[in-house]
Amino acid sequence: MRRLAIRLGIPLLVLLVALQFVLPRYAEHRVEKRLTEHGGQANVTLSAFPALRLLFGSGDKLDLDASGLSVDLGAGQRDAFKHLDDFSDVSIAVHGSRAGPFAIRNFNVERTGDHSYDVAVTGDGAAGDVARYAGSRLGGGLGQALAGLAASALGGFNQRVPFDARMQISTAGPTPVASNVEGSVAGLPAGALTQVVANAILNGL
Repeated sequence: MRRLAIRLGIPLLVLLVALQFVLPRYAEHRVEKRLTEHGGQANVTLSAFPALRLLFGSGDKLDLDASGLSVDLGAGQRDAFKHLDDFSDVSIAVHGSRAGPFAIRNFNVERTGDHSYDVAVTGDGAAGDVARYAGSRLGGGLGQALAGLAASALGGFNQRVPFDARMQISTAGPTPVASNVEGSVAGLPAGALTQVVANAILNGL
């Protein structure tokens, strides 16, 4: 009986060791493929022990460095920050990408503690594109605010609407909450827009 257990245990141990090396790369490739579906480059690093945790969307480390991405922007997307809670070490940097009508120069997320993230985003969008997108895709108060902003922008629909925002996101409650928000979108509070842009990018993870 003992000999049989040893015979069965050795192949199982070998399989688990192999999975520890193979599964992270497999998961990394899947995330990179989703993120670059519409173009761009992404370098994803995932780690977990045991690696089988990655199959359930959790792990020890999530590191993303990407550029040239193009993602949709919509109000119906799931809140991606809660998903980041499944990783104890999170570092995300996206450059030169697009989220809906917005050109994203830099987007950074760093996990700073339990349920706590530092988020920074800079970019801009043409007022006309923002107005059309806000009216047809976002809806609600944010859509109306962006549409009104674009309609009243000096210089008409080709006027660039810049944004530069930094904030802390807490996921301790049922829904993420932004605090210590710095920056604005041409005078509008930047918190709501930044979270919408963040969800659009992070939903590929």
